[in-house]
Amino acid sequence: MRLEGLIKGRSGVGVVLALVCLAIVVTVSILSATVTFVKPKTPAKDAWAAAVSEGEQLFNVKKLLGLKKSCAECHTVEGGGLEGVARTYPKYSEAVKKVVTFGQRINYCVIATEGDPLPWDSDDLTSLAAYISTLE
Repeated sequence: MRLEGLIKGRSGVGVVLALVCLAIVVTVSILSATVTFVKPKTPAKDAWAAAVSEGEQLFNVKKLLGLKKSCAECHTVEGGGLEGVARTYPKYSEAVKKVVTFGQRINYCVIATEGDPLPWDSDDLTSLAAYISTLE
């Protein structure tokens, strides 16, 4: 009798497990049929595109930081442009006698044209650097 009771007990557990599994499958099927999956946005791409766009606008605006000229007026294709410049930083600057980042170099240019330097963690500085880095 003991053996027979153990077998019956196990098969009762097996039936309960089978019913639980079936309930889970049915529930998941119902939920997946009613849920609409939306393709997630790519925050990194969106943020990068926004920064580059903002940087291009800043690059072409005369009144950026109190400048008398826009960045674009000095940095023309005829004047040597900025193509590929961003990837050469950080590097040693003879003008300040130390290694500088690209953001620092942008600010040295702004200061040289009598503008107000951008804070190192500002969105404007990041956007300008992002835009210039896309110039090839």
